[in-house]
Amino acid sequence: MILPKSKATLVRALHRRKGRREHGAFLVEGDRALAEIAVSDADVRFAFARGERIDEIQSLLPAATIYLLEKHSDALFATDNPQGVGAVVSMPRLPPLQELISRDGAILVLDGVSDPGNVGTILRSAEWFGLAGVALLNECADPFNPKCVRASMGAVVRVAIAETTVDELLSVELPLYALDGSARISLSDSPIARRALYVVGSEAHGVSTEIAQRATGIAIRGHGAIESLNAAVAASILCYELTRVDE
Repeated sequence: MILPKSKATLVRALHRRKGRREHGAFLVEGDRALAEIAVSDADVRFAFARGERIDEIQSLLPAATIYLLEKHSDALFATDNPQGVGAVVSMPRLPPLQELISRDGAILVLDGVSDPGNVGTILRSAEWFGLAGVALLNECADPFNPKCVRASMGAVVRVAIAETTVDELLSVELPLYALDGSARISLSDSPIARRALYVVGSEAHGVSTEIAQRATGIAIRGHGAIESLNAAVAASILCYELTRVDE
């Protein structure tokens, strides 16, 4: 069955944050991302593929309706060089911050991290290292942006993601730490707590002033001439260090 025009319109709408929120769905593209979704509990509304890929995708997603793409369908994809397969998936429930806090483990807070590739990579690291969840504030990239979904390798539907505000974050009765390259305390040497909030700021502006004033700053020490680490790299190092904390 050829992809109906109404569903093609939906797919294109999911390229934008507004469309994703209106429809409660997001777009998954490419072989690896689809394979990760296939082994998750995600609700796949439908999938689509070029003619030579139909049987393959049907085997991967046996319960889903698979539509055939017509020629010249590249505009349906958000990538520049699409692999010709994709799916529309229902957004998972986003728990409130208080629900994340009730869990055992550290919570990573992304403060204005605007690059979707970085957000996706951080979600992947958060899952790998077993964090309790990830909270987003101050105009972070949408975790359901197609680029973020690809970078997360399926973590976007498996990691608990909360959206929060500065006021709510500062009201939480847990230790609050923030990565800060100029901090006097080193991450590798400090007695950090596993059950705490850890803030990673944007590469351009760092942690917001309100949070920096209330948080304990911790630095990742380096030896090179580079001014700072990529946000995703810094967050991944932090996640690793948290696994070393004696519970």
